[in-house]
Amino acid sequence: MLQNSLTFSLLKKLWQELHSSRVFAIMLYILDFVADGFHNSFCKRFLIKLGDLSEYTDDSFFCRIISVITSFFMNLFTKIAGIVLKLSKDGIFSKLYEKYVSDSLFFGIENLFALFCAAIFLIPHDYWNNLYGLIISFVLFAFYVFSLARNEKSILPAEAKKLPLSIVFFVFSILLSVVISRAVGDSIRILFFFATSFILTISVSGRISTKSMLESFMRCAYFTLLIMSLFAIVQRVAGVEADASLTDLTLNKNMPGRVFGTMDNPNNLAEYLTVFIPYGFAFAVTKKNLKEKLLYLCGMILPIVAILLTYSRSGWIALFCAVVVYIVLYNYKLFPIFITGGIFALPFIPQSIYDRILTIGNLKDSSSSYRMDIWEGCLDMLKKFWFTGIGLGPGAFAEIFPEYATGETTVVMHSHMQFMEMMVEGGILLFFAYLILVFVTVKRAVIGSSYAKNDDMKHYCVAAAASVSGITLIGLFEYCWFYPRVMFAFFISVGLCLAVSKLASYKD
Repeated sequence: MLQNSLTFSLLKKLWQELHSSRVFAIMLYILDFVADGFHNSFCKRFLIKLGDLSEYTDDSFFCRIISVITSFFMNLFTKIAGIVLKLSKDGIFSKLYEKYVSDSLFFGIENLFALFCAAIFLIPHDYWNNLYGLIISFVLFAFYVFSLARNEKSILPAEAKKLPLSIVFFVFSILLSVVISRAVGDSIRILFFFATSFILTISVSGRISTKSMLESFMRCAYFTLLIMSLFAIVQRVAGVEADASLTDLTLNKNMPGRVFGTMDNPNNLAEYLTVFIPYGFAFAVTKKNLKEKLLYLCGMILPIVAILLTYSRSGWIALFCAVVVYIVLYNYKLFPIFITGGIFALPFIPQSIYDRILTIGNLKDSSSSYRMDIWEGCLDMLKKFWFTGIGLGPGAFAEIFPEYATGETTVVMHSHMQFMEMMVEGGILLFFAYLILVFVTVKRAVIGSSYAKNDDMKHYCVAAAASVSGITLIGLFEYCWFYPRVMFAFFISVGLCLAVSKLASYKD
């Protein structure tokens, strides 16, 4: 029925006409020329080699010490979990274990693991407490440790489950920024958010060690994405008042209120959507049944509408670039179709969104000029603190920045730029640690996509690269980690990237 429908026939006819056109042929020729040039270039070999320090560092004294420490604690946690399981099976709780744990809990533990991750984002902001994130991360870590204690099957060898040196280096840099902090108490508070994030990365990358676990997690992530998007759309229908603190209402007279969903801020929602839209698309496109695939792809309209309704310019730019990364890594020959589709979509863009796009780069916009003043003050501050930084968190920033503030930026909690914030808080060491973390994470996904044993894993690897690239790009305009749940989303994506890049190289 679907194949014989009028819409399907029109789309098929349009594709045939486009594919046989001269313009399409010229675009493909240019793309082939660029791709072949890059494939044979020194630049590609340099980028692939850059950041791959494991072959030089795995046998170093530092890495051996880290390995011994992490192995000790993981073995300790696993033994404790094993004792708990044994007591539950053989002791006073044996009946409860058999009734509620053995058959029920562990039968659906893959879904429970994903649902706990989803809860981080589904809880409305007014009911959210950052302590919930830490509790959920411990629960997820417990799932991971108990799975090790139960000797559950994994297609990954033990060495593939090691955390990369880039994450260890980043953790070390974060801890150092707490030690040198001008506001140690607040830095320790923020350290708990990073601890939550690192536990999430370890749990996600460690627990997702089979294709079935990945499928369960992605299914939950997909429907969470749709629920979050639907919540935002309903919010728009119900009515959201335009907020002068979020939008320059002089330049955006026709723009309605910006939706924020379960998050605190429209930009936060756009950042969440940027992280998970690539994974949602990968989950949809990997469905084998054509009707099921089209149904899931239609569902992806909801998050696209939701991110448009946030009116987040940085989110739009980041999502566009994430889509470009996805297409280029998966099959660059699809790029002309993407450009053509974008051109056809232009007449359907609402006037308010079109007007908002035109304000990108306009320094008369209050939010843009406000950021420029903050960045100017931060650059002056970095002349003194570029090497050590001022310490982790907004406490140290709020204490020191007023001495360097310009314009109306005296009461500011962060720099409104991820890259600058890393250098302000932790100096040159944390700045480079962040760059290395992002670069190595994306690189792992890119290499995983090239070695993927099947098309599904290639899609997930490409989605991971697009996700981390997109949220990193937003960091040019926002400090994404000021809101902890966006930080958690980033590090969950890092964990997914580690998981899928490892799975891509191994067969079930």
